[in-house]
Order: sequence, then C-alpha cells, then structure tokens
Amino acid sequence: MLDKHMRDYSLRRLEKAGDDLETAVICYDAAKYDAAANRAYYAVYHAIRSVLAFDNIERSKHSGNISYFREHYIATGIFDRDYSDTIKEAEALRNAADYKDMQATTKEDAKDIIDKAKGFIDVVQIHVTERIK
Repeated sequence: MLDKHMRDYSLRRLEKAGDDLETAVICYDAAKYDAAANRAYYAVYHAIRSVLAFDNIERSKHSGNISYFREHYIATGIFDRDYSDTIKEAEALRNAADYKDMQATTKEDAKDIIDKAKGFIDVVQIHVTERIK
C-alpha cells in the first residue's frame, strides 16, 4: 500500500511543476524568454521531485535529485533516455538565463524547452498516476 505522505508530496510537487510550466508560457507570451527558461527548468525539476517522493528522497541540492533520478529512473529504463537530454538542456538554459549577463535566451530556445518540459511533465503524470493506483 502506498504511503499517504509519499502520495501527497508527489501530487503537490507535480502541481508545482504544472504551475511553473504555466508561468513559463505566460513569460514566453510576454517575450520574457530568460524567465520562461527559468520556469521551464523548475517545471522539469519539480516533476523529477514528484517521482522521487515515492522513494522518500530529497537531496539538498538540485544536482543530487537529478543524479538520483537519472540513476534510478532513466538508466533503468523507467523513463526514456531522451529525458536526460531534456533535463540537461533545461538546466543549461536556466543557468545561462540566470547567471550569464550577456547571453539572453532566444525565443526559439524558450519555446523548445517549454515544449520539452510539457512532454516530460506529461510522462511523469502518467507515471505518478500509475504509482498511486
């Protein structure tokens, strides 16, 4: 039987992922591409955390959570290897948007990462739904 605590954390984190994706789209529509990239990354990150809730895993750093997800969910074939690239792209765009003053996110890059984040969240939603059943 699934622990209620794990289920609730997973669903809340998935909700945060959806909220961040929605905010990314709003930022994109407002031509705020750096902000859109930032929120798309957090959408992916919170989706990862929604899966890790089932393992009662919460690392203190983003890299720890991402590494655990890659090792236990991508490398094992639970999620397609292409999602590792999505995570990497989202992280790189967010870091550039947040920390590289002279490197702005392009409209095309923002659109691409939002689309990939949506695809990732959709797959995570299916996974979470199955785990809750």
